Amino acid sequence: MDNQLPISRTTQIILLLCIILGVGISMFILMTQEIRQLHDQQNTQIVETQSQSGLNCDHPRIYISLSEALRDPNAVCHLNLSSQPLQVLPDSISSFKNIQTLNIANTKIDTIPGTIADLKNLKVLDIRNTPVSENEIAHLHQILPDVEIKTGTTSTVAE
Repeated sequence: MDNQLPISRTTQIILLLCIILGVGISMFILMTQEIRQLHDQQNTQIVETQSQSGLNCDHPRIYISLSEALRDPNAVCHLNLSSQPLQVLPDSISSFKNIQTLNIANTKIDTIPGTIADLKNLKVLDIRNTPVSENEIAHLHQILPDVEIKTGTTSTVAE
């Protein structure tokens, strides 16, 4: 004697679909976890690469003190020295290998050291309201052809 109850064809199909759906959901969860792990591994590799190259401007801090910025030059992406009583921009500015923006507007700086050309990540140089001469600005355009140089009331990029 068989003690099993008869199962209708509809019930069998529903049970089969539940099993398939359950397996599908489990596979989806596992694939999602694997994708998340791969993503995390890639992010870790990117961060390690950035650390090795010194480049990490994901959460940039705007430094407003030259002496503070010099404590950790690789961390400096943005340096705002505007309206400070500066007359000279020191050659040590070249130690900021990751700097993207340098603002020396409203200072008495009249000469930019040639070492500024070493700043390969520099995108913006703000020299508005400084005594930097037109000749010096032309020279800056030559040594920094891809940098936006803000002068007077306008911004210019060498062409």
